[in-house]
Amino acid sequence: MLDYCVRRPVITLRGIAWLLFGILIVAAVVGSYWDALDMVQRQEDQLELLSDQLKRKVRAREQRVADAKRLDPELAAAKAVLRRLALPWEDVFMALEQATRAHRDRIRVLGVQPDVDKGVVMISGESKDFDVLMDYLERIEKSGVLTRVRLVNHQIQKDVAGRPIRFYAVGEWKTAS
Repeated sequence: MLDYCVRRPVITLRGIAWLLFGILIVAAVVGSYWDALDMVQRQEDQLELLSDQLKRKVRAREQRVADAKRLDPELAAAKAVLRRLALPWEDVFMALEQATRAHRDRIRVLGVQPDVDKGVVMISGESKDFDVLMDYLERIEKSGVLTRVRLVNHQIQKDVAGRPIRFYAVGEWKTAS
């Protein structure tokens, strides 16, 4: 006779094995999940650290740019001073002195004014004679320190004793070739 009502035991060895296997699978999945969360947290921390470093570098670069912009006028002024100092002053003064020596008391230099940006020197002075003045300018040019020395303006001082000629001449700095 067949007994359909026989109860089988609910807990079997095979059921317990499957339950343990399922628990192991869940434990492995949960462990993997925690590892993944830990890895995501480390990467977020690293990303935050890199972001902070990048922000510091950007701020430092912006500061350097601001400092450079602030120093641009000072740097330009320093470069202008260096250009003036680099000019062959001794040679210019020697050429002017030698040209003046040739005419002793007949010519007098009142001022020497350089324009470094244009590469010229403005010479102002007085001469007792126009021919002496022209010879003076020619001697300066022949010295080789200045080129294209030319008279820009001259005026006879009628109200001064001896009626000297006040003059302004320009010479270009000789560039090194």
